[in-house]
Amino acid sequence: NRDDPVVSGAIALGVYEKNEAARYRKKILYGMTVIDVGANIGYFTVISAHLVGQAGRVICFEPEPENFSLLEKTIELNEFAWVEPHKIALSDRAGESTLFLNKRNRGDHRMFDLGNADASNRVSPTTLDDFLADRKVGRVDFIKMDIQGAEALALRCIKNTLRSNEKIALMIEFCPHDLLMAGTEPLSMLSELAESRFKIFEVKEGAELCRVSDFNSLIRKYTGTKYTNLYCER
Repeated sequence: NRDDPVVSGAIALGVYEKNEAARYRKKILYGMTVIDVGANIGYFTVISAHLVGQAGRVICFEPEPENFSLLEKTIELNEFAWVEPHKIALSDRAGESTLFLNKRNRGDHRMFDLGNADASNRVSPTTLDDFLADRKVGRVDFIKMDIQGAEALALRCIKNTLRSNEKIALMIEFCPHDLLMAGTEPLSMLSELAESRFKIFEVKEGAELCRVSDFNSLIRKYTGTKYTNLYCER
């Protein structure tokens, strides 16, 4: 997207989410089913599609129309017949909501208003559990989630998916400020992951993993709009 200097600019320069992408490539295997929540224009979707191959499946979600249009073009140009794009927002319940748009950063659309939105769209969120059940998707191997503070909301309603997929792994953006603005508690999100028997790691420089043992220290480290990415596995 030539009008997006942030995500598209970083991708063009080869500096977008380098550590996360490197870790991702170590974990996605041929034949897997991968869920990409907050796909934007499809950077991680493309990585997933190449790695899982035609024996695998990639299901991606992007509710913003401009991003979704580019996501569809990306899939079409690469002839990824095993990738399914959906113009849907995921949350903790079905219904009507508002997506607040940031036209200066096409990767920073949100389900809450920071007071600096350029525009907004009405969206009809659903839950991941309901979506997968409706389409009879049983096996899920990996979920990547980057939805600007709505991560805890979406995670609340994947309990059936987690229960039926013992070896599932997650990669989740973690920004305490954004989680709070979305009406959720960062500590509760981490605690619920731990209660679901996930080991939680922070993705560090060089794609190295650092085990998170002190949740409060992690939260204190990321003040304001600072964020990190978490990798979770059982």
